[in-house]
Amino acid sequence: MVAKQTRREKSRLIESSDRRIVHFIFNPGQPVKQSPFTRKFLKMIEGPEVLAEFDARIEAETDAYIEAIGKEEEDLVDPIVFEPNPFYELELKSLHRLAFAVADNPFMKTDSPMYYPEVHVVLADGSLMATISPTNKNDPNFGSSFYMDNFRDEHLKINDDRKVRLTLSDFKDRRDMMILLTVRVNNTKGQSIDKNLFKQAWFRLQNEDTNQTLDYSYIDAVKEEAGLEEGEEEEANEDEDEEGGDDDKKKETIFLCGRLYREDIELREVEKPAEPKEGEEAEAQEPEKKFKTKWIYERWNKVVTSAEFPDVPGQLGALLKNSRKELR
Repeated sequence: MVAKQTRREKSRLIESSDRRIVHFIFNPGQPVKQSPFTRKFLKMIEGPEVLAEFDARIEAETDAYIEAIGKEEEDLVDPIVFEPNPFYELELKSLHRLAFAVADNPFMKTDSPMYYPEVHVVLADGSLMATISPTNKNDPNFGSSFYMDNFRDEHLKINDDRKVRLTLSDFKDRRDMMILLTVRVNNTKGQSIDKNLFKQAWFRLQNEDTNQTLDYSYIDAVKEEAGLEEGEEEEANEDEDEEGGDDDKKKETIFLCGRLYREDIELREVEKPAEPKEGEEAEAQEPEKKFKTKWIYERWNKVVTSAEFPDVPGQLGALLKNSRKELR
């Protein structure tokens, strides 16, 4: 019995009889500025035409600004302004294993699955590295990050139904990347389901080692804020079927929950060249680049459909690539 308890403590700290971890979240008391990506994302959510108009305006204003610098004009104002970020941000420190989890009801198991999580790994160049979801439960590039379901634990007061476990060390060799967090709705057409069972449905980001919640949102609250009427997401999933459309192209509701993004700040260190040996000439050596890495969680809680965003990872990947160009 003691050996079993010891094994469980190693795999999950919440099982420990004498150790606990407490998370502290500090408010710095000053607004966080938008990142280049977030500034474009806000426009993209309003509509592709809004983003296109915004990009064209900024490009024209930037060209005019550069021309004015060349003419040495006075009282110049940089057209690129990063306003306070309207989204909640949290820097993640001393965390190694996270989970993005969904519960149809945290306090009881429902008969029919309704919501499921997905994560999409997008690299700095905008390319989609991997999607981890019910149809692709793991990826060979990220061996310790995978999709899980049917794991409810009777010892816990609250439970999740489905989650994607994320081990941050899986991503250590990839700079300035981001992980998109999305939730989708299962097609429940033709099933008799009591919608009241899903009133407490949520998604959350948690410390996988301790099961402690870092952030959570109730799905009904997200739908209400987005102006989504009761049952509208299920109707959206059925629209294409009623029109005799292809199953693969059916209109779906997509919850854009947020992202985990990695900031890599290069540390500039002056290194002394190695002393040459007798009779040898000194060789010019480039100092090894060192980085300080920060993982940041940004909560969005936006609701879109596949009609508006037919390729969410691809569209947001292109946005990341373009915003990085602008930053340079």
